[in-house]
Amino acid sequence: MHEKKAEPGRRFVLEAGVGDIESALLAFNAGAGRIELFANMPEGGTTPSVGTLSTVLEKVSIPVMVMIRPRGGDFVYTPDEFQAMCKDVKMARDLQAAGIVIGCLSADGCIDLDKCARLIEVAGAMDITFHRAFDLTPDLSSSLDALINLGIRRVLTAGGKATAWEGIKVIRKLRQQAGNYISIMPGGGVRAYNLYPLARETGCQEFHLAPVVKRESALPLNPTFPNTFYTTTLADIEEISSAVNTLINV
Repeated sequence: MHEKKAEPGRRFVLEAGVGDIESALLAFNAGAGRIELFANMPEGGTTPSVGTLSTVLEKVSIPVMVMIRPRGGDFVYTPDEFQAMCKDVKMARDLQAAGIVIGCLSADGCIDLDKCARLIEVAGAMDITFHRAFDLTPDLSSSLDALINLGIRRVLTAGGKATAWEGIKVIRKLRQQAGNYISIMPGGGVRAYNLYPLARETGCQEFHLAPVVKRESALPLNPTFPNTFYTTTLADIEEISSAVNTLINV
């Protein structure tokens, strides 16, 4: 039997995906309701370091969700990789993070129920999000039922498309299927300008965005090294603030 997982409290929650300590503080100060913390944004996010996570938890007073992903690439993990993921879940739990963000697939593209169930077991009472590995599965409706049966609280999705706006019709159907059993959280290209129609058209209450800006380094340029050594990617505080204000008026 499904257990209802409706989230109490605020009508809307804006989750900011961030890849470093400074960005977490920027997102917090901009009014984000929750943070997803990861490393290696160009690879889609991997597990942050213990030092980064512990520092963020000391500095912010909103829930912090921790990405559990040992590497970039696909979501089919070897036994050794999965062992590392279990250790990372325990680390996040011991540091008292609010929750974890997971996504394990089998070679056929379906959700790996055994691996997900084991991570949930290690997490204990922690909040759990299934990330956009969901969008790679061959049947989103069946995958959603599987996540409900696992007891996962929310799923991050663009409706199987590149962006949530492109997948808006699918997201609406998933939201209707989800009822109060699991939260559907649109993510992928979510910005202040499309938040209002996304909220109105889908009926979703949680939204994920990860806008960034580039900051140039004060270091003198050495042409021997790549330009990436001289720029820092940070959360876009203006975009996050604008998105927060947009949701207030939905």
